[in-house]
Amino acid sequence: YEGCRYSRRTLKLVLSLTAVALALTFSVSMILSVLAALLIFRKGVKGRTLVKAALFTGAIIYSFHEFVSSAITGKLLSEAFTINSRTLTWKIGMEMIADNLFIGAGIGQSPLLTKAVSGAINLSFDSLDFEAFRVAILNSYIEWTAETGVIGLALLFFAGLRIHALGKGISTNELDFVRFSFGGSLVALALSANSYGSIFYIGCFNLLIAMYVAGMLAFKNGKS
Repeated sequence: YEGCRYSRRTLKLVLSLTAVALALTFSVSMILSVLAALLIFRKGVKGRTLVKAALFTGAIIYSFHEFVSSAITGKLLSEAFTINSRTLTWKIGMEMIADNLFIGAGIGQSPLLTKAVSGAINLSFDSLDFEAFRVAILNSYIEWTAETGVIGLALLFFAGLRIHALGKGISTNELDFVRFSFGGSLVALALSANSYGSIFYIGCFNLLIAMYVAGMLAFKNGKS
């Protein structure tokens, strides 16, 4: 976007720092989500930039191969194909949904109910490696549905459709910039939310929604 106030050198520095942070993160879900978002919004990035970013990230991964192999690859395979504390919270969340299908247990209530629900379905809470009696459901969508019911899930789905509709139909440099930057970040966070809780209560997620909506509406109305 030509109207960006930051120099190309500054933006390249930010890209380099974020690539290092992404390559060395412990969050497997965030790595996969960012890569998925880049694929979805690949039209917003020049092919040469994608190649450079891929090569740079690959060099970081190669340099820290042992760390990446143990902390990232091992974690991905372990959590994807075994029963563990994360997937057990999903089971607890699904039980909460079944018990409070339409209106949910109430916003913010699920961590207070996890111990009681685990006992009701014959899960030993102490054996799940939980260090506190209040444990969040480690999937934001299951958590949201457990707390707000199918009514809340329907409202969330409707809001997502409305936000998505803002980015359709018109293509300008400004709108493409908002779509790629804020829209891409929203998609990455929304995908990674399958592995942790409370994304819909986090300030940065809601700020991204506000910035995306404000940017799309402003540029659609001809403002710069």
